[in-house]
Amino acid sequence: IFQVVQRDSAKFLFEVKASMLELYNADLRDLLSRTKDPPKLEFKSHRQADGAVSQRLEGLTEVTVSCSSDLAKVVTTGLGNRKVRATKMNADSSRSHLMLVITMEVTDKVTS
Repeated sequence: IFQVVQRDSAKFLFEVKASMLELYNADLRDLLSRTKDPPKLEFKSHRQADGAVSQRLEGLTEVTVSCSSDLAKVVTTGLGNRKVRATKMNADSSRSHLMLVITMEVTDKVTS
């Protein structure tokens, strides 16, 4: 991702953002939220400019990242906020599913 950003930065403006969430006990949790008990995340329907309906995850924290070390920090933070409990087989077991979401918005510098 960041190699492409660097390679094409003369022609395009890039904004790269990262989010992390987990599905734990049928609830979606924002792993980057700064609140002690973040609210549960929910999908909401949104009508786009062309009339199409899309689903958007409301309230998910997005962090702007500009290099791989920024992204690594986001991942470290998210992993530290996962729900884990010891089991007989594993001291740091997680019964959740994790998603790392990377969003890249690209704007042509000439045509916008």
